[in-house]
Amino acid sequence: SGTGHLQFLSPKGYKEYLRAHVNGSEDMVQMAAQNAEAEAAFFRRLTRSELLVASQPAMMGHPRDVFREGLILPGSEDRVSRLSTLFTGQALDLHLTITNQADYIRMLQGDIAMEQLVQGLHDVTPSWHELVLRLRKACPGRRILVWDFEEPARIALPFAMTMLSFDEALMEELREPVAEAIRVTALLPKILRRTVVPEDFLEELDAQYDDDLTAIEGIDNVVLIRSNLIPDDLQLQIG
Repeated sequence: SGTGHLQFLSPKGYKEYLRAHVNGSEDMVQMAAQNAEAEAAFFRRLTRSELLVASQPAMMGHPRDVFREGLILPGSEDRVSRLSTLFTGQALDLHLTITNQADYIRMLQGDIAMEQLVQGLHDVTPSWHELVLRLRKACPGRRILVWDFEEPARIALPFAMTMLSFDEALMEELREPVAEAIRVTALLPKILRRTVVPEDFLEELDAQYDDDLTAIEGIDNVVLIRSNLIPDDLQLQIG
């Protein structure tokens, strides 16, 4: 939706016209080809704006597949690579939001059976650094920005402003809606605090996150935005 300077890719538009190409499903691509005229019109609409914003968590994979094949979010690099190919010749920045693995595991409990979660953690060390390396290799030449959401109250507003191309007129209007979204999201780890994952292992994941941030900073053409470096005036009031 949207015209002029800024346009947002709707979930409906992604599902109908982009998902088949990003997932690389031949059957889905063939089905989309049957409606080639509508698809061509969709892509023409995407080029009308100076900036297109697409937020599609499903592009990284379904929660049930988060630990598979000895990797975290396996296949996400292939989907992102296909997306990059779709926009050949155009500037494309890839934004990845990450958080402390211990909180990430707690949030996954709402989407994954406990047995699958525990088995996955036996097979995979959930390293964001390893994931970013795969994305970097899959999309050479594309800029990757990694947002450290360990302190969402500090980083959520700068993240939103970046997505909106620093439209300052919207910043104050966004403060309360973004803060409320954080309040709601923050309830989930508390509701799911009881976990079958041993607490000592969650502590190891906490240390893993710090190591990942340090390692990500050393990857060429990857920008890491740390939450603890965001100016205080951009911090949201959550409590």
